[in-house]
This record gives sequence, C-alpha cells and structure tokens, in this order.
Amino acid sequence: MNKTSATESLSKSLKEVISAVETVTQKIIMKEEKFKNWKAKNIRRKHNYIPFLFNEDACKEATAKTSGRESQTAEVVKP
Repeated sequence: MNKTSATESLSKSLKEVISAVETVTQKIIMKEEKFKNWKAKNIRRKHNYIPFLFNEDACKEATAKTSGRESQTAEVVKP
C-alpha cells in the first residue's frame, strides 16, 4: 500500500465519520425539539386541567346544595 492510497482511504473514512456525526447531530436536534414541544403541550394541559377540576368540584358542591330546588342553577367559578 503506498502513501497515496492510504491518504485516500483515510480521507474517505474521515468523510464517512463526518457524515455520521452530522446525521446524529440532526437526530439529536430533532429529539430536543420534540421534547421541547412535549413540555409545552404538557404545561398547557396542566394549565387547562387544574382549573377544570376546581370548577367541576365547585359545580358538584353547588348542585348538591340545590338538589331539591330546580329553579336555581349552579354557579360556575372562574379561577
């Protein structure tokens, strides 16, 4: 094996490694974006769900208090 073919072989291997690193870097960036989106969606779900629970609980209490009187409606509590 002469010096030129060894250099070409190393150059080819280096290009393959660089390509693999770029591919893996892109995959990591995509995963980070996916987890960032998941985090934002989970925060939004919690934000909507907690007031819903309190409102539902308040409606149930109001319904229990007025169960004999149909003319009254349960108040909706806004957070």
